[in-house]
Amino acid sequence: MLQHAAQHGFPTVCTALAAAGANLEAALPSGHTALIHTVLFRNAEYKSEADKLAIVEALLAAGADVNKTNKGSTAMTFAKKNNFSTIVAALRAVGGKDPQALVIAAEKGDLAAVEALIADGEDVNFADEGSWTALLVSGGLGMHDIFLRTCLLTLSLVALACGAVRSPQGMHRTGSGGRQSRSCNHCQLW
Repeated sequence: MLQHAAQHGFPTVCTALAAAGANLEAALPSGHTALIHTVLFRNAEYKSEADKLAIVEALLAAGADVNKTNKGSTAMTFAKKNNFSTIVAALRAVGGKDPQALVIAAEKGDLAAVEALIADGEDVNFADEGSWTALLVSGGLGMHDIFLRTCLLTLSLVALACGAVRSPQGMHRTGSGGRQSRSCNHCQLW
């Protein structure tokens, strides 16, 4: 019922159903939650993007998971595809992510976007429905700059997360006083 209220543009009904204990993460047979279903289509059922935004805000205020996925897509994925700029901004403001963004940027050959997404913490191991990651897409399309940059940025972020940096002697030094140590599991990639 919540998904149908979201689909047909009733933010007050969505709020009332959520307050009554409706499962915000319940999915239709298609796998879409109410939040995803709200931004799934650009259609005539809504008078404007503002109508959809009112529903998105009501669902988020009630505690809907902004990053719940269905087949690798989130509400952010569909909001971007439909050019709902105010909804994208609202989702981003509460931590919304588009797990497909990195794969799409790699596919387009957009090195600046790839670098920004990786620096922002996007999952470099995310695979789309066809099992393609940003590395596979960029390598397969011959975009060697993106492929190499993605590899290097990924390894750099792993090293930073471990508090380790590469030393000239081939061992790494930890961030704690510069003592040499055995490499951690992540740094064994080096």
